[in-house]
Amino acid sequence: MDVTIKTKASVRVAFARATGPYLTSTKEAWDKLAAWAAPRGLFVEDAQYLGLSHDDPSLTPPDKLRYDACVSVGPEVAAEGDIGVTEIPGGEFAVYLHKGPYEGLEMSYSQLYGQWLPASGRAAALRPPHEVYLNHPDSTPPEELLTEIYVPLEGM
Repeated sequence: MDVTIKTKASVRVAFARATGPYLTSTKEAWDKLAAWAAPRGLFVEDAQYLGLSHDDPSLTPPDKLRYDACVSVGPEVAAEGDIGVTEIPGGEFAVYLHKGPYEGLEMSYSQLYGQWLPASGRAAALRPPHEVYLNHPDSTPPEELLTEIYVPLEGM
């Protein structure tokens, strides 16, 4: 795996949460977030689009998996209804560029946590990893989708 270590600043986000199998809850969360954020003009070119998968699908029952669809926002944006606002902490991360359909992300996570991390001598921090979506599934063929996976690392 071609993994790099990067330091990243924290990012303030608005998010929508959905619970259930990741392949269905991700769409539900993004639909909720889009319905709220698009009319407010928050889906802009320089925004970051992130996803937080809170649970390990090998340990958590599918109906309990939590996923947050996130868009970066400024300090003027406040939580409203089902939409929350939070800060994704910065720090040091192991970063892997996943190329291809989102359905393959689970395999990339499995390789990162199961192979790369133990071999690296590093330990994952006790907070969820996140994804940064570099292109849009509506305008990009699935095999050309680019997703950065950020695994938070404990300090050395």
